[in-house]
Amino acid sequence: MLNKKDIDEKKFESSFRGYSKEEVDDFLDEISDQLSVLIRENMALAEQVKSLQAENEKLASGAS
Repeated sequence: MLNKKDIDEKKFESSFRGYSKEEVDDFLDEISDQLSVLIRENMALAEQVKSLQAENEKLASGAS
C-alpha cells in the first residue's frame, strides 16, 4: 500500500522538455497531505465499525 513516506520520498528523473520539477513536487506534497488525512479518517472509521459491531453483538445476545 502506498503511504505518505513513499510519496514524500519519490523522485523523478528530469528530461528535456519534461515537467516542471516544482509543480511535480508541489503536487506530490498535496497528494501526501491528503493521503495522510484519508488514512487517519479510515483508521477512525475502522475503530467506529469495531465499536458498533461489539455493541450490536451485545444487543443481539441480550435480545435472545
